Amino acid sequence: MLFRLLLIIWPLIAASTLGVACNQSNPPPITPTNTSAITGEGSSTQTDLVSPSAFDIRSATLAGSGSVTASQLGSGARQSGIWVTGTGKAVIAPDLATIMLGVESSQSTANAARQEAASAMVNVMEVLTDHGIETAEIKTQHYNIQPEYTWNEKARKSRITGYRVSNNLSVKTRDLDVLGALIDDVAKAADDLVRVNGINFSAEHPQEYVIKARSAAVQMAMATAQQFADLTEVELGKLVYITDIGGNIPITRDYARAELAMSSMAGAPPTTSINPGELEVQVAVQAVFDIN
Repeated sequence: MLFRLLLIIWPLIAASTLGVACNQSNPPPITPTNTSAITGEGSSTQTDLVSPSAFDIRSATLAGSGSVTASQLGSGARQSGIWVTGTGKAVIAPDLATIMLGVESSQSTANAARQEAASAMVNVMEVLTDHGIETAEIKTQHYNIQPEYTWNEKARKSRITGYRVSNNLSVKTRDLDVLGALIDDVAKAADDLVRVNGINFSAEHPQEYVIKARSAAVQMAMATAQQFADLTEVELGKLVYITDIGGNIPITRDYARAELAMSSMAGAPPTTSINPGELEVQVAVQAVFDIN
């Protein structure tokens, strides 16, 4: 009797044990705590279940601004309104020239090169003084004494064959009408030792031109914002943000080495022609307006 009872109960016990084992192999259901960890929230907020639509809002990308997080949206980050830029220009007539000039001498000894360069520079300084240029407007930019080498192929080494002395100045002048004559006189005074490395033209007081350019940039930005509002049939609101985003404020214009070759023909040699031209100031601004 007992044996028959065991034969009936044993299959039931085995099936029950197998069912428990299968249930334990499956992963546990996602609890609010697990969902909170997936969404990046703290585990202390166990009931913060995030729906698919809410997750899309958190990772939304606004046009022209990159990815914006929920915390940024909550803290007031915005891309609403009308965003515009404006540029303005103003033309400057240069009233200041800076000439980079100097002398350069090469001799067999350093002392000989130094003496020759010094003598030529004395002559250059006299010319600058004669043209009314004050000492405060003359600045030494570079002075150098260096050896010159020649490669000896037989000895497989280089040897010093001479020395070169360079003395370069920056000279400011406001008399642009006689700039060509000044360069000619400097070339005559220093002869073949003269070096003219460039001329920069600028405005001594450019701020008034910057103000004009900025005014034009702001007016363009406001006109552009109003046009956007008209085209999209919305009402332009108040200005909420404006900033200078830079631009080009050229205070100098560099000219290449001046042509200093003197004519060998009979008669008066031609004078060097220097034309300062015009400079252009550019300013750019960015502005943001509300939409009413």
